Amino acid sequence: MSEGAIYTDWIEGKFDKYIPSVYGMDYGYFPDPLALVEVAVNKKLMKIFVREIIYSLKLSEGEIISSLGKAIGNKKNLIVADTNEPRTTAAIRKAGFNIVSAKKEKGSVKADIIEIQDYQIIVDPKSENIKKELRNYAWNNKKASIPIGEYNHSLDAMRYAFRKQVKLKRRGVKRRN
Repeated sequence: MSEGAIYTDWIEGKFDKYIPSVYGMDYGYFPDPLALVEVAVNKKLMKIFVREIIYSLKLSEGEIISSLGKAIGNKKNLIVADTNEPRTTAAIRKAGFNIVSAKKEKGSVKADIIEIQDYQIIVDPKSENIKKELRNYAWNNKKASIPIGEYNHSLDAMRYAFRKQVKLKRRGVKRRN
C-alpha cells in the first residue's frame, strides 16, 4: 500500500448482490481508462461493496454502448456517469440506458472521500484494477485535501455511485451557481 493511501479500510470479499446497487462510470480514453463499477452500499453495516465491470482503454462511443449492453444487462439499471463527456452520456441515454450525470459541487471530492472513509470497502476478488487503485490512490497534498490524479478512475466511479445512494452529510460542500 502506498504511503498516505486515502482508503485504508478495505478487504477482498464477495459482492453482496442482495442489496440494491448502482453503476458508476468514469470516462476515459487514453491514457486514462473508462471505468465502470457496480456499487452496493449497506448503510446499516457501513460497508461499500464494489466490483469492476469495465476497465478499458480507447473505447469508441459505440464500443462503450455495446460493452454496457453486455456488462449490465438490464438497461433500466442506473448508471451515474462523470460529467466531462456530455455527448457520450447523451448517446448512451439515446441507446436506452438509464444514465444520469454525477453531481459535482465545490468541495464534493473531499467531502465524498471523507464520508467513504467512514465505511469499509469490500472489493470483489476479480476486481484487480480497483485493488491496484486502492493500494496506490494517495494524497498529492494532504493538508489541502488534494488527491493525486492517478489511480482514481474506478474510485471516482465508485464515488459517483456511492453519492447517488447516500445523502451528503454537507461537510464543506458548496452549491455552484
